[in-house]
Amino acid sequence: DAAHDLCVAVQGDARPAALDSLCSIALARGDRPGFDRALAELEQHGGGTNGWALTLRHGLRDRYDGHLQRAWSTFDALLTQLVDAEPVARGAVWAELGETERLLGRESAAEAYAEARACFDRSGREALCLRAEAGRVRTLLDQGVTPLRHDLDEGLSWARSHGMDLLVLDLERVLGRLLGDAERLRSCRERALGWGLRPRAGLIELWRAE
Repeated sequence: DAAHDLCVAVQGDARPAALDSLCSIALARGDRPGFDRALAELEQHGGGTNGWALTLRHGLRDRYDGHLQRAWSTFDALLTQLVDAEPVARGAVWAELGETERLLGRESAAEAYAEARACFDRSGREALCLRAEAGRVRTLLDQGVTPLRHDLDEGLSWARSHGMDLLVLDLERVLGRLLGDAERLRSCRERALGWGLRPRAGLIELWRAE
């Protein structure tokens, strides 16, 4: 809530970046009206200095609405557009491409997440590396493959030591699924609901039912 309120209050040249953050917060909460409001204002700004971020949000909107192939095409085209961009920008698109391919049931999803992790690693973004690794492991589990857990265990310790509660939650829910730990998944779901993160809570409940 504090991050949301801070972004709402930001004006001036930093407003587009704040709107982009508001889009992320709204999606995490499952707040489609809030996402639409932030995206509409971001469109008025042309996406700010990172015009590609606006295109990325359009792809996320399509995926949220179930238009998976259209979202995939948006992310794939962005990778071509950003061929010479900073690694962190390409990593963000690779991660969304990976998630879309996972939902489409494509085996290439794990490779897309691996590309995202490599980009984030080159950028020195440890937290984003760990999110990409969590996505890769989740994808492999979907495919019936049991990956090694070493990186997740180390990542969980790192996230805890840096006070990154949301990252801790995301890593623990993947570990819970990997280990078949119903109690850990139950705890993750309760935390997600307590933080107002309904989409994450729904995913955790789905995994418990598998």
